[in-house]
Amino acid sequence: MRFDFNTTLVTNAALLLALFLSLGLLWLTTRPRRPELAFWALAYGALGVAALLVFLRGDPPNLAVLLASNFFLCGFFPVLDLGVASFDGRKPDLRRPVSFMVVVMLAFAYYAAIDPRIGARFVVYNFAIIFYGSVLAHAFGRISRPELRSVSTLAALFFAFLVLLHILRLFLGLHLGLPPDIVSSGTWDPIVQAVASAIALAVGFDLILLHAASMSGQVAEASRRKDLLFREMAHRTKNDLALVNSLIGLERSMIKDEELGARLDALRDRLVAVERAHDRLSRSGDPGSIWLDEYLAAIVDGLPRRPAVRVELDLEQIAAPFAMAVPLGLVLNELATNALKYAFPGDRPGRLRVALRKSGGRILLELSDDGVGTSWPPGSQGLGTVIVQAMAEKLGARLTHRGEGGSAFVLDCPAAG
Repeated sequence: MRFDFNTTLVTNAALLLALFLSLGLLWLTTRPRRPELAFWALAYGALGVAALLVFLRGDPPNLAVLLASNFFLCGFFPVLDLGVASFDGRKPDLRRPVSFMVVVMLAFAYYAAIDPRIGARFVVYNFAIIFYGSVLAHAFGRISRPELRSVSTLAALFFAFLVLLHILRLFLGLHLGLPPDIVSSGTWDPIVQAVASAIALAVGFDLILLHAASMSGQVAEASRRKDLLFREMAHRTKNDLALVNSLIGLERSMIKDEELGARLDALRDRLVAVERAHDRLSRSGDPGSIWLDEYLAAIVDGLPRRPAVRVELDLEQIAAPFAMAVPLGLVLNELATNALKYAFPGDRPGRLRVALRKSGGRILLELSDDGVGTSWPPGSQGLGTVIVQAMAEKLGARLTHRGEGGSAFVLDCPAAG
């Protein structure tokens, strides 16, 4: 079977230049710009130009076109290698690629212009690909990042196969007769060239996958670092609030005025509500979000106990943004504290119920008691009332109250907070 080799060359050139454009666009659109993408784009641009020059070289080949095509063809490998070094975090070393290109091009120039021998050029050409193909197989194989391992190993295998292919080509050329030209239109040589081109194209797509895997890994690492930083900030904020609370406690222990002491105790309770929110946030599996049921249960658990009052919890498991949790916690703290303080005068027994549920796109926080009942808002508004109204407004919530047969509050707010 014979190949229409010129058609193959033009097709390869188009595909290689398409890879050049794809890698170039990736380089232009990636921030910060990645140098390996520039190297890889140049390498495939060079390979595409080489294919076009081989198509245009003439018969016999024009000397300048012959040298230029081999320059771009052999230049593909060292430029690709520079990109691999940059990708792997190593500083590109120009000594090897420059030495390689000088030696190869001097050999091609000598055997093309001074001592024209197709056989010698054929040997130089294949040895050049075998040498730098081995270098690239090793370069891709040494990329050790776990998220890139499968893709980099595939690229290494592609180049290892390319090396074996050209070892076979060199063996066949030396033992079964040299082709009439380095790139010939004989029976077996076009097959080798077509397979080599397919490998080059496969490597190009592999490079795009390698870049995508690297970017995905970097995004995951950045997300992990952001997560750790977020947790650390929440943990430190919790500790700072605990410290402030302790300082207020020390100040409270030195104050004899009962009214002022009561105000400081209320302030400490509010600080505890915020502190516990940050504590939950620092342990949350989803940074920026906490489980409302756990958080509100912790607030209720920290309320002053009344032996005759039974506290019941009916909390649906709901995750919500942190920005929503703190206002909800403050509302619960104020309403529950007020109920325990005023709804059950003396030793009157009773029940305080806290419920949390989600209905459609809204979250409902309900607090009810069977105490003496209260009016809302009270005639003289204290700081607690102001806080409840401000937090409800912050949440975009509607607060309703029923004051007969006890008290019942329902805070109805959007789930998005």
